[in-house]
Amino acid sequence: MRKANEPILTELEKIAVRSAGVKKEFRFDKVFTQTAGQEDVFVEVEPILRSALDGHSVCVLAYSQTGIGKTFAMGSA
Repeated sequence: MRKANEPILTELEKIAVRSAGVKKEFRFDKVFTQTAGQEDVFVEVEPILRSALDGHSVCVLAYSQTGIGKTFAMGSA
């Protein structure tokens, strides 16, 4: 059985959740599943990070529930 805070659908570029009985879909350039590790994320964003080091403006959005470890993961890679 699906837990209340789990997505109802996760694809490579889309995630769907149910909130107050309404299905909501969000599209992104990349969606990582809950089983993705730091190395999976780094491999995907490495070219973006290199571009930032070359002086270009970039944006990496890390979004998930509070207390899941985003700050720790981004700062310890």
